[in-house]
Amino acid sequence: MGDMNKVLVLDLETTDLRPQLGEVIEIGAVLLSVDGTIEKVIDTVVRPTKPTKLWRDCWCLRNTSLTVKAVLAGQSLSGMRCSLQKLLREYPVTSYNRDFDIKYLTYNGFKVYQKVACPMVLAAEVLKLPGYRGEYKWPKFQEAWDYFFPCESYEILHRALDDAWHAARLIHRLEELGYYAFESE
Repeated sequence: MGDMNKVLVLDLETTDLRPQLGEVIEIGAVLLSVDGTIEKVIDTVVRPTKPTKLWRDCWCLRNTSLTVKAVLAGQSLSGMRCSLQKLLREYPVTSYNRDFDIKYLTYNGFKVYQKVACPMVLAAEVLKLPGYRGEYKWPKFQEAWDYFFPCESYEILHRALDDAWHAARLIHRLEELGYYAFESE
């Protein structure tokens, strides 16, 4: 357990911001090596267990290329439990909004053994965008991307693998600039 030369960067697309009301409908994950190499490990549409009427109008399906038809044809979360849990055991985990994704995973019975820093929280300290009560606001991914990659146009797709891939690139940039370390919390 614990290859600190690689980090599992994942992203979940969900039907609600609250795990007790929503479900995971897509999982994307990549392995980011310390040298910046990115390897795709999961790109799966997930079929919810709740009736379609409870999730078919969710934000993700209204605002991305993901469709109800694709979600209904997706794999069950239980069908990928062993492979995903193996990755969560073997590698430290993060995502752009790490606590959101980890909350969804743990709510669904997954165990996250090691976490590394959340790039969104670190980016807040660099971008210093005004927030509430004198604190810096957590930047949206697009804001962080535009700051750290000013010459590279990118518009977030809100699809899990694409989001995980770009989050890994952002983490590597943070690491190159001395803001990020591959150390478990």
